Amino acid sequence: MTVFPFRRPSLGLSIGARTLSLVEIRRGWGRGGIGVRRCSERALPDGLIHLSAGEPNVSDVPALARELRALLGNGRSASVALTLPDLCTRVALLDFEALPPKTADRDRLLRWRFQKDFNMPAADLRLSYQVFRTTPPRVLAVGVRNNIVGQYERACEEAGLLPITVGVTSPRLFDLCRPAMQAAMASGAGELFFLHVAEGSFSLFAFRNGCPVFLRTKLLHNGGSSNPATLADEVLATLQFYGDSYPFAQAGLPDLFRPFFVVGVSPACEVLDPGSAESMRIKVIPIGWDNVPVARNGGGQALPDARPLSGLPALAGLLEA
Repeated sequence: MTVFPFRRPSLGLSIGARTLSLVEIRRGWGRGGIGVRRCSERALPDGLIHLSAGEPNVSDVPALARELRALLGNGRSASVALTLPDLCTRVALLDFEALPPKTADRDRLLRWRFQKDFNMPAADLRLSYQVFRTTPPRVLAVGVRNNIVGQYERACEEAGLLPITVGVTSPRLFDLCRPAMQAAMASGAGELFFLHVAEGSFSLFAFRNGCPVFLRTKLLHNGGSSNPATLADEVLATLQFYGDSYPFAQAGLPDLFRPFFVVGVSPACEVLDPGSAESMRIKVIPIGWDNVPVARNGGGQALPDARPLSGLPALAGLLEA
């Protein structure tokens, strides 16, 4: 029995309230390229997972393990990069007057902040973060309770999967889309937006000169993300709130459209009314399989959008691992 895996995982798993998504890759095509060997998804029974940042999510861990084994389709054990949905965590953009130079002191400060702002006990918190050297310093942080992430890890282990890395969907997808965003920034766009839609919710980030300035995760009532009109109205309201809170964004470069990258919905779905987008100088850019740096079976051919979009978080976890 292999206790510690010495190789990076070739399986990426994304777990949502309604769907499991699995991506299998083969590394090393050409000059370090990635080949996708498999991308599949499996619907989950209603009520098996209820997303929450405060309470355990899985009603029956052995039942989730059985669903995972059915998705895998074989009896072999394997390491996996696990990606969890935004709604079972707290993703926060935090400003500080100053940050301690030592990592241990920064960790304690961030844990205190999560306990104060989100009622997440410091002793029961799994935390990751990125520091942006702005003035004052800004931190993009993700916190999840151990008793929540522990359920998902136990289900994986019962199914023969060993989670090597555990991450959160929106931050991982942002990193996956980073090459496309960097190209937009190189063209002169000093401000961009990133929108991820899933699980009857969305997460919207605004960035200026590579630094996050705004973040909102919004739960849509009655699964409104499946209703294009509801989603578009909520996205527009969020952008208007952002514009009112950060008026410099509206006054930026007058003739330059701001890129608005969208992941998680079909390109045919309007996340923003075209008239509103034009008046706000926003250019909507859908991101799908053909925008990510992978090849089909290593042949150098871009993957079509026919692959389920739910597989992108699983792929993002693999490319980070």
